[in-house]
Amino acid sequence: MWKLRAVLLLGVLSWSGCLSEAMVDTPLSGKESSLEGQWRLELAEVEVEEFDFSYTFSRDGSFTNRVGGAFLTRIEELNTIDGIDIDTGQLDALDGGFLVLHGTWSADGDSLDIDLERMQIDVFGTVPIVGRLSVPVHEEPLMGDNRIGYRCAVDGDRLSLNGDSLTLGIGLEETNGGFDPLAVEVLRLTSDFALQHLSAGDEDEFSLFKVK
Repeated sequence: MWKLRAVLLLGVLSWSGCLSEAMVDTPLSGKESSLEGQWRLELAEVEVEEFDFSYTFSRDGSFTNRVGGAFLTRIEELNTIDGIDIDTGQLDALDGGFLVLHGTWSADGDSLDIDLERMQIDVFGTVPIVGRLSVPVHEEPLMGDNRIGYRCAVDGDRLSLNGDSLTLGIGLEETNGGFDPLAVEVLRLTSDFALQHLSAGDEDEFSLFKVK
C-alpha cells in the first residue's frame, strides 16, 4: 500500500476560513470562493522559473499540485538508467519539468482534506515556430490511502496551511514496490531540491499567494 509521507516539510500552509460545507454542485459560498483558484509558494532568493510550486483548487472539487521548474532539466540524464526511456516528442531543447499530483479536495470548518489519486510527469521546452511547449511523459495512479489533512486559513490573497507536509512527495523508501523507475527518480530529484531550499529557512509555516 502506498502512503504519502511528509518527506519535505514538517510545517506548512495555513488557511483561516476553510469551507463550512462539503463541495457540492451548487454556487460557492464566500469562504469556498476565497479558496478556489491557483496559489503559488514564494521563496526568498529562489526564482519561480527555477522552482515553481502551486496548488490549484477547482470549483468541481478537483485538485492539482504542480512542483518543478528549470532544475528538472536533469530529467534528460535519466535516460542512462535501465528501464527509463523518455520521449520528449518535438521538443528541440528541454528547459525543465514538473511533477504533477492530481486528486480531490474537501473542507469542513477550519479543516481541509486533500486526496491524491494520480501522478503525472511533464517536461517543457522549445519547439521551432511554436515556441514553448509542455509534454506529458509519464502518468500512473497512486495506490492506497493518500489523504493529507490541514488546518487552514485565507487572508485576502494569502493562503497558509498547517499540517504534516506540502504534498510534495512519496516516501522514497516506499517506491521500490511498484513505481515506474522514471517516477522514482523524478521524485528523488524533486525532493532533494525542495528539501534543500525549504528546510534552509527553518520555517514552521509556509504561505502561498493567489495567482492573478
